[in-house]
Amino acid sequence: LSRSSYLTLQSLPDNIMEQLLEARLGAPLETSLVDHLCHHAAGSPRLAEALLRTLLSGNKLSKHNKQWTWNTATSPLPFSAHDVLQERLRQLPNRVQATLRTASTLGHQFDFASLQDLYLYDVLQRVQGNQGDRVNAAASTNVENDADDNIHQADVSTRTMAQAHLNTRSLSRTLRNALLDDLTILVQADLIRETSNGYRFAQPQGQQMLHADLEPNRKRRYHEH
Repeated sequence: LSRSSYLTLQSLPDNIMEQLLEARLGAPLETSLVDHLCHHAAGSPRLAEALLRTLLSGNKLSKHNKQWTWNTATSPLPFSAHDVLQERLRQLPNRVQATLRTASTLGHQFDFASLQDLYLYDVLQRVQGNQGDRVNAAASTNVENDADDNIHQADVSTRTMAQAHLNTRSLSRTLRNALLDDLTILVQADLIRETSNGYRFAQPQGQQMLHADLEPNRKRRYHEH
């Protein structure tokens, strides 16, 4: 699929979802398990597949009398929505995960321009922070013997940081392409969906959980920006 062309999947009714689950597992599922999976999948076949992978990989399902049921020995309680989200995130590249977390600070719905602006801001902040750390580390090491070298390193770092600001437009173009790729992956994973004005999270609770998991300092920096 191209960056501007996506396949939109409609939510499936529970009875169709149950048929897909049974076909995937090769046997019927007990009623409570079907209800739980349909509730968390919210009509998304991709999410239902992710739920099954979570359960099977964690040995949380067992088969008795030709029917799949909860394995109460290893999972006495149903998995949480947070567990499901984390499992789905682990299947994505780290950069794509970071993009989704950044998007969570913009709310349930967001537009590309706002996400790009916030992501560019975050990148510049991390670049400056890393350069500042290197300068401080150099200045505190062998001060007496290597003063001239330290001053030179600080000067080079300052010029590099200035150059980063001058190259903001180039960086913005690079980020635009990277973000479009990330958003394509997230749409295909059914974590976000396209709207007429941009994008929205497929499940509102997903956005809320991602935002809640952000480090306080990072969350504050985003909102102050």
